[in-house]
Amino acid sequence: MMRLDCEAAGVAYMGDLGVADFHSHRVAFITHLCRTCSDFSTVVDLARHRDPKLTAKVYDRVRLENRTAAIRAMMLPVAKASHPEQLSRGQRSR
Repeated sequence: MMRLDCEAAGVAYMGDLGVADFHSHRVAFITHLCRTCSDFSTVVDLARHRDPKLTAKVYDRVRLENRTAAIRAMMLPVAKASHPEQLSRGQRSR
């Protein structure tokens, strides 16, 4: 049954290790949700986890990667002084 569902969805049934099962596809689905959905409660709901702690425990690494990427995207380039000694003590970059 799962093989037919995968074929209908255009998803490879066999993974790199030559195995595929419900759990591997579920993990891929939830990981993708974590990467693309900023609303954690939606991820928990679609994962059908009763306890959000379970979702956070298993997928928190992905959420951390998303937060890091979001912060990096917001960083503005800092102009570098051609002669740092010209900056006053309070303005010197760390």
